[in-house]
Amino acid sequence: MCPVTNIWDAEAATFDEQPDHGLQDPHVRAAWSDLLLPLMPSAPSAVVDVGCGTGSLALLLVQAGHAVCGVDLSTRMLAVAAGKTTEVDFRLGDAADPPCPAGAYDVVLARHVLWAMPDPAAALGAWVRLLKPGGRLVLVEGRWSTGAGITAGECQELVLAHREDATGEPCTAGDGGQGALGRTSEPRPPVSGPETRPRPPGERQPTRGRRPHAGSRAMRYLLTLHMNPTLWGTLTDDQKNAVYEGHGDFIKLVTETGEMVETKALAEPATTKTVQVKDGVAQTKTGGYVESEAFLCGYYVVDVESEDRAVELAAKIPDAQYTAVEVRQVVHEG
Repeated sequence: MCPVTNIWDAEAATFDEQPDHGLQDPHVRAAWSDLLLPLMPSAPSAVVDVGCGTGSLALLLVQAGHAVCGVDLSTRMLAVAAGKTTEVDFRLGDAADPPCPAGAYDVVLARHVLWAMPDPAAALGAWVRLLKPGGRLVLVEGRWSTGAGITAGECQELVLAHREDATGEPCTAGDGGQGALGRTSEPRPPVSGPETRPRPPGERQPTRGRRPHAGSRAMRYLLTLHMNPTLWGTLTDDQKNAVYEGHGDFIKLVTETGEMVETKALAEPATTKTVQVKDGVAQTKTGGYVESEAFLCGYYVVDVESEDRAVELAAKIPDAQYTAVEVRQVVHEG
């Protein structure tokens, strides 16, 4: 009952109500245009927008004459995006491993995506492989007052593992409250976000993804989530949507309190491989180790003051109403 995809599906209908998501306010749209267009090669260039959401930046770029592909894991987000334009090639897929051909793009654009990747280094590697020789990586990232996000230094360090150079320019006041972020010249592609930057007018602080700050509390707990397909099939659409929205609310809560470490959704058992070694020979079968109708579908890791707080948070996860949420302390981290 917990795929992260469904969380974003549930937000799709209202996602563009935030000014920086829909870019419907002319001043907000101009701010993003002034920020991004100078970082693009001369049009037409091939651009892939990873984690494109409802496609507002993809639309902005295609209207500027670029050939744009947008990738997102939410079908409903993409449906909204497709309703805005038929000129963007929207594709369903994971931003961490976009379903796009290698060496085909002049620009890979990611806005507030890298910080939320479970493995940012691996995601960057996948993005770099999409670029043509001399292509550029344009990353719009930031560190917010809540502690969420990624600093310029962290971003540049990640990029430098893949590219010879990484430049970042903090946004400054002016030009509609938007400064220039990461101007680069060919063939220096990587662009990283500032350590602290003013958001474009109306931009909401991000709530998806990884742990928002580096401080540590007393202990970490794994909150495991389980799917029962038969039970799920008995729920009404309203009940299912309430589960999706409940996960969005939970992520927002633990991000804002600083208790979020990470969250992941897992594929179904039909795509699972179980490996056992017998007499020195690896044997593989399709399906889980424990054969059961219910299966582990995802988890949260939270950093809390006590077991009582972990249990309190587990009770706020909507799955607890239908199956159960297991609370297990993390006793060692490598």
